[in-house]
Amino acid sequence: MAKFSESVIEEIKTRFSIVELVSQYLTLQRKGDRFWGLCPFHEEKTPSFSVLPEKGFYHCFGCGKSGSIFDFVMEMEHLSFPEAVKRLAEKCGVVVEEESPAEKQRRSETDTLRDLYEKIAASFHYILLESSSAQNARDYLNRRAIDVAAWNKFNLGYAPDDPDWLYRFLSSKHYSESILAKSGLFSKNNFRYPLFRNRLMFPIRDWQGRCVAFGGRDLGGESSAKYINTPETVLYRKREIVYGMYESIPALKKLNHCYLCEGYFDVIAMHIAGLETAI
Repeated sequence: MAKFSESVIEEIKTRFSIVELVSQYLTLQRKGDRFWGLCPFHEEKTPSFSVLPEKGFYHCFGCGKSGSIFDFVMEMEHLSFPEAVKRLAEKCGVVVEEESPAEKQRRSETDTLRDLYEKIAASFHYILLESSSAQNARDYLNRRAIDVAAWNKFNLGYAPDDPDWLYRFLSSKHYSESILAKSGLFSKNNFRYPLFRNRLMFPIRDWQGRCVAFGGRDLGGESSAKYINTPETVLYRKREIVYGMYESIPALKKLNHCYLCEGYFDVIAMHIAGLETAI
């Protein structure tokens, strides 16, 4: 399958307004910083399909479908990604070039990091549920009236106090030291030393439910930082993703508003209270 250079993809995005593209298929009406219309992917009477021109992104709060101009064309025209790129390139006069070896390497690293984050999120969650080492984390959650249903909904986890556990675990999965160093999960000064130890873990997920970052709450009382977060990586840009947005999708299908909260526990508590559009 053809792979295209990042410069080609970005050039198409620059030349092709997502509002202009979507408007070729449905009627949009501007409300604030978004455009709204009836979703082309499912039947509805009230518009729940939104387009964010500044981010070049669409999202339907009714069926959950979202993506870029390429995803939209793929859905509407039943095209593969390469076909969608070529179709849009022809429309806006961009010469298509396949990706360079360096770009192919960057894409491969991104895919590997996605896989790594999914494995770590699942492991942290399993440890919280099953390991005796996480008893302090379970007790802490119980004291804060965070029930097991919320643990599962938000995929909460526990990072063990063992300073060698994370490196051993990821090495056993055959991730390279280069990938570990770029993961954001280790100290900048010693990439074998974990960023999170003895912490309650909050996976931060994108619209598609993929874990892209973590927040961690200290449980030992010895750290100067009660909360720490993974730094920005190729997967995670703080200004683009907020905690709880994926978990809020089912409720947002019915409501076109959300509650903006300050911290992780505020979001979780609001969901437990039935205000499930809290982010």
